Amino acid sequence: MCRLASWLAPIIGGAVVFASPAARADNEAFTMDRVSLLATVEWGTSNFDAGLGARLGYTLSPGIYLGGMFDYWFGENRTDIPLENSSPIPPSESSHGWDALAVAGYDVGPTPNVLFRPFAGGGVLSGSSKFCPPNSGACSSTSQSAGVGTIGGLLAVRIAPVMLGGDARLLFGAGTAFAIGADVGVSF
Repeated sequence: MCRLASWLAPIIGGAVVFASPAARADNEAFTMDRVSLLATVEWGTSNFDAGLGARLGYTLSPGIYLGGMFDYWFGENRTDIPLENSSPIPPSESSHGWDALAVAGYDVGPTPNVLFRPFAGGGVLSGSSKFCPPNSGACSSTSQSAGVGTIGGLLAVRIAPVMLGGDARLLFGAGTAFAIGADVGVSF
């Protein structure tokens, strides 16, 4: 029990100090009452692979962030290498997708130039795929859109006038994917 108390005491004490009104004024994020615009290069699991994205939002005075995210995922492109004595035109597959999400979060500034933003939201995920069987000029394409939720966090450092950082998030709906990104942007 003493071991547990030795871990919990600093955590609870830090949370109380961090959440107190006096500490809250000192921990005001540099995005407070400002618009944030970020561009991101990212990677995702579940065949999302590499992607590019944009984030736009506004942080209200108590630290509440309201915004949107858009991502384009390059997906996969694959062409099988033909084996000896096999078809001259190998099969190929490609996929890509995009998502558009509304998010809400809370901006915390542990120091004057550091921002931490946990967030959650939802929106639409759309994906397309194309399959070309061997020795055939007839390819088949499919597209699907579905509702998706997200939960994650952003950590950024302000090097005036630029923000540099990274984000990590979980996308969930019909399936689950994890995405990480490197962000650059401004707050104005």
